[in-house]
Amino acid sequence: MQQLDGRAPTDQGLERARLHVLEGRRIVADQRKRIEQMRRRGLEVSGAQSTLDLFEQSLVILEDHLQSMESEERNALRRISPDVIAVPFSECLRLEKRCQQ
Repeated sequence: MQQLDGRAPTDQGLERARLHVLEGRRIVADQRKRIEQMRRRGLEVSGAQSTLDLFEQSLVILEDHLQSMESEERNALRRISPDVIAVPFSECLRLEKRCQQ
């Protein structure tokens, strides 16, 4: 995704987008835990579930935006140097989780 002036996303913009995705994932996970705790206590969860649905929809938007930015970054790198291999952030997270096991 290009910025308004036609340039590729900046490293700072990508880092900010990555942090937003990570924060969004944390928020979704926390809300799921809240709902589970509420269910165990026999409480009504419909409002909390609606909130979770909104959080999940927002997370999808954040992840899509990040994916677009990473794609643009890879394309920009290819234009600069076709020999450069750019690894998407999602792949870095997957590899990091694998290394922690």
